[in-house]
Amino acid sequence: VAVLKGVADTQAIAKIISHGDAQYKAGSAVDRELLDAGRRYLAAQNAYEQAPGGPNSAFFSVDGKGTDDRAITEGIFAAVGDDKVTVESVVTDKEHGKQFVTDVLTHNWTDDGKSALSMFRFGDQDATVENPADAQDVLTANRTGHIMSVVGEAMSTKEAWATLSNVPGTDNQSVGPLNPDLMRTISHSMAPYTADLAGLDQPDKPGFDTYHNGKSWIDPTGNNSYSGSANVFAVMNTDPEAGKYFNSAVLNQILNAESQFAKDPTAPNSGKWLSTAGTLHGLLDKGLQLETIDEYHDQDKAAEAAYKQKVAAYDVFKASVNFASGYAGDFAKFTYWGMNSGGDAFKEAMIGPKPEGHSTPELHGVNFDRDYQQILAFRQDTYSLPTEFQRDFPWAFGADGKLLTYDQAMQKFGNNPQELKGYEAMFARLGGQDGNGNMMRNSYTDVVRKDG
Repeated sequence: VAVLKGVADTQAIAKIISHGDAQYKAGSAVDRELLDAGRRYLAAQNAYEQAPGGPNSAFFSVDGKGTDDRAITEGIFAAVGDDKVTVESVVTDKEHGKQFVTDVLTHNWTDDGKSALSMFRFGDQDATVENPADAQDVLTANRTGHIMSVVGEAMSTKEAWATLSNVPGTDNQSVGPLNPDLMRTISHSMAPYTADLAGLDQPDKPGFDTYHNGKSWIDPTGNNSYSGSANVFAVMNTDPEAGKYFNSAVLNQILNAESQFAKDPTAPNSGKWLSTAGTLHGLLDKGLQLETIDEYHDQDKAAEAAYKQKVAAYDVFKASVNFASGYAGDFAKFTYWGMNSGGDAFKEAMIGPKPEGHSTPELHGVNFDRDYQQILAFRQDTYSLPTEFQRDFPWAFGADGKLLTYDQAMQKFGNNPQELKGYEAMFARLGGQDGNGNMMRNSYTDVVRKDG
């Protein structure tokens, strides 16, 4: 039995509030009461609509009478969604916050989630502290991070994925096709935190808390499998457009991490950039594997769908790269160099080869020898390589002293895996004797392993 009272009055207040000046109502008591009322109404409506026996198995009453009008909370959330002070207070509530996020994601909205998405829509720079001396800038970034970390945590458990991939009462729909507009907004808002989801702290993007009471929700088993993050990646890919944008941000972060290593391989803790790149490669494949296997229930079709999603993400990333700034910065230099000199090899290093029959998304994913060759070649062209490399690894260089491309090396040695392992050995020496040679590969394997 679900009996909602005061709905009409609450909706009327929300309509009035929606016309108010945002600067005067931010964090106001009336906004807080409205959003909390909306939270309670939504929880009751979801419980009714998602009841095990279907909605007809329960009684639902609004202001003392039955109703066929399902748009109960849309106007409430639309009115207060831009008040991020209030949204933060409700979403981060220890008792109700995560469940509220789940209710928002799984509700069968009458408008595809357009009203609710305002709660998770932020400005392009809201996640980033651009001026640490600006208190408002810091406050906004922290608030954005706090909200989105709860959204991520609400998606991170095995139980959450089971619900979000098969929402009760929706004919087995996942949250993507159920609420595509909502998921696309959340994808954009989660994109700044891809590095955090791989375990890399970003000081300029504060507030995205991945630990609660000393326990990580992104890597709950503590074995670097990042199973919590993998579920977030899977949820992001339940809608193709949401996944395409989010995955392009992941590729961006992978290149950023690799360029940071290439800039100074001997810097203290330079290996963290390789670990981040490998983890993100793994999360991209594991998240796509979870989503596509759930959608297609056929390994070949799932692998093909996962590859198409990565191709789409690469195309978005490539189109979004802005080279008009004169290629400033190591990330821009690395990306420009890779796309212009690496071509298809660069693309394959980023997203892996097209799968063959009877392969699974996580197994055909990444050939790290290509990554190693790309970073080594960029290092040679932009900075330098140790002179002894040509002496110790002559197979990798042409007559002009330049590194051969990966494909040229494969043709030269007939795809001899023993020879190609030399890239890993060379790469390890580039960064010193600290295990950098296999750090990306190991981090990837930790994520995609079946027992993770």
